Amino acid sequence: MKVFVDGAALEIPSGEGKERLLKEVRRFCASRGRVMQTLAVDGIVLEEEAFLALEGGSLVEFTTTPLRDLIRSSLEEAGTYLPRLTRGLCTVAAHLEEEEKGAGLSLLSDALEGIGWLLKVLADTDSLLGGRARDGDDLSPLLTDLQSRLEELARSLEEGRFFEAAHHMRERLVPALERLAPRIEALQSLADGDVH
Repeated sequence: MKVFVDGAALEIPSGEGKERLLKEVRRFCASRGRVMQTLAVDGIVLEEEAFLALEGGSLVEFTTTPLRDLIRSSLEEAGTYLPRLTRGLCTVAAHLEEEEKGAGLSLLSDALEGIGWLLKVLADTDSLLGGRARDGDDLSPLLTDLQSRLEELARSLEEGRFFEAAHHMRERLVPALERLAPRIEALQSLADGDVH
């Protein structure tokens, strides 16, 4: 199997498994300040799981992107997503108050997925930037507070107290999420500096 990274051949000992191949490509990318962006086998783009399950293939091509660009674009997307997320939670709250539980809970599922994505982006970029928070920018207390508020929301929903859940969303969860905005801005400033 021939392996190329950004068009350049990469020598991987033959007979190595696909997991080992991915590990070597990641190591190669990391040594150059880059991360894998796409993986294609014989011209067909695949997810890593599909690649690992694939039998055969003669040519594996990886494209990469600079780590700094990935961090910047992720933080930019997080910054634009946060206001949409908080507006969406207010819409969920309105549905619950209007006793439109089905619509509200369906949207809430999407919002919770979005919260998970946002928190992953923040944790990952914070880690990649070396966790160099300035005073007052530490992410841990913000995440602990947010988790507490999500647990309160879950209890209200589990007990069928939908008006209380709507109140928790507007008055407790949305403000906790809005407090992440300065942290996103701080991470964006760090990303414009050195990336470790």
